[in-house]
Amino acid sequence: MYLRAFEIAGTIPHPEEQRTSACFEEIMKAEKGLTLDEAILRFEHAPTGQTLDEFAQHKGRLAEGYRRRFKPYYDYARYTQM
Repeated sequence: MYLRAFEIAGTIPHPEEQRTSACFEEIMKAEKGLTLDEAILRFEHAPTGQTLDEFAQHKGRLAEGYRRRFKPYYDYARYTQM
């Protein structure tokens, strides 16, 4: 079972975290079975057919950084879809 930090600590989440979480829940609800990379690309409005590695390189970042940042939101969205 996944719990977000504010659920454990009892603090109020940052509004950006709430928006990101809600967006991932919407993305996962609309398209079941998406991989983490696909969900990130949908969230970032990446061009169709582009991989996360290509997208990250274009932005001057690393794909692993995107994965590390968005995996908790992805996991939580998958958990809430069960």
